[in-house]
Amino acid sequence: MSYSKLEVEDEEKRQQRIGNLLEHLNSSSSSKNASSGAVPLTFDFGDRKTYPVDPPSELLARIQDFLPRLKAENDTLTRRIRDNPSSVDIENVEEDAEQYIEMNLGLGVLETRPKHSHSDDDDPESESASEDSSSLSTSSAESDSEDVSNSDSSSGSSMRIEVIASRPIKPLPRRAA
Repeated sequence: MSYSKLEVEDEEKRQQRIGNLLEHLNSSSSSKNASSGAVPLTFDFGDRKTYPVDPPSELLARIQDFLPRLKAENDTLTRRIRDNPSSVDIENVEEDAEQYIEMNLGLGVLETRPKHSHSDDDDPESESASEDSSSLSTSSAESDSEDVSNSDSSSGSSMRIEVIASRPIKPLPRRAA
């Protein structure tokens, strides 16, 4: 194995080398300008006229129709809030109001079934679907189960809570070896 020394130029030689390079660059650029006659190149863009463009009339008509409706509905809502604030309170639902379940579409549907009902558990697709969706939303199902058990005290502990996906989840095909 042969070793070679790294040659390091001193500061004076470095300055001289850079000066020579800059002079060479400067002289080559001035010779190009002299040979070209210093006439700047121009590009013909052609006729550059502008034309007014009308807005899409169908869209504009729909917006002009929608905005007054939105204002009227907001005015109606403001009037209802002023007259009877509890009529627009969505946090406190009255006892005689229709029950509903608010759900996050990513989590699926919450269903309650008695523990002794195992007719659907024999179906392997429903088991895998409920297992897949429940594994995705374990914490959500726990908080929902508290809400369901508090709101339906007659069922007690005999109810089983399952999270069922809104669409069947099929297993992926197996890869060939």
